Amino acid sequence: MGFINKQETEASAFVTASLSAAVGERQLSVKTPGGTSNALPFTVKPEHPAPQINSISPASGRPGRSFNMTISGEDIDNITSVNFEPAAGISVSNIQDYHTGLSALVSIASGTAEGQRQVSITGLGGTSNSLAFSVLAPAAGTAPTISNVEIGDLEYSGNKVSLTIDFDFADPDADIVYVPGQPDQSAALILDAGCSKATHSGSIFDRLGEISGHIGFVLTITGYSSHARTVTVQLRDAEGSLSNVLTFQISVWSC
Repeated sequence: MGFINKQETEASAFVTASLSAAVGERQLSVKTPGGTSNALPFTVKPEHPAPQINSISPASGRPGRSFNMTISGEDIDNITSVNFEPAAGISVSNIQDYHTGLSALVSIASGTAEGQRQVSITGLGGTSNSLAFSVLAPAAGTAPTISNVEIGDLEYSGNKVSLTIDFDFADPDADIVYVPGQPDQSAALILDAGCSKATHSGSIFDRLGEISGHIGFVLTITGYSSHARTVTVQLRDAEGSLSNVLTFQISVWSC
């Protein structure tokens, strides 16, 4: 140990621990010409400590669904697997870790037994503690409803026009969810002007577990015409169930 800087009320030092240093708690004190201070604990950790998980979200899911799971905790580095116990019917892919957490795509196969599972993660330092996850009964397929659709002012740029769409939704089985790369299992807003349709999806529809809420986004139309159109709006949930139909008037559309 070598001191880098010493002041009246503090000191900084550069400490080197060899790879062979025993893991565990040490006592750290400071020695001066006037004597030795009291000691405080200092812990030598392993090079790759075992991860610790504090929370998972969502903590439940239904058969036939895929969703992004977020796991938070400590020492979540170089994670090689997300584990479900028992594992039958559940698969995990696209693991992305960032020291204090990770995200992963979890898929529950149709017909997977209802009940509780334990979730843990494994990295170079070993396997973490586990938290509970529940496989729920299959959804009843309740359709969502939408209300209070509002359309913002049009903004023009070359051959494109953009407008803001805001609406409220209610969904008793809480499956307004977005799954990257899996449009058939993702919620979407369907706009139909008669001459053409536009289907909008994305992360703004990732509302798993929410039975009501508000969604707003910007829709860009390319190659539009200036003829006024009546556009119908429907919300499709992850089960494919369609909401009620609302309409709005727009002065441009792509046909």
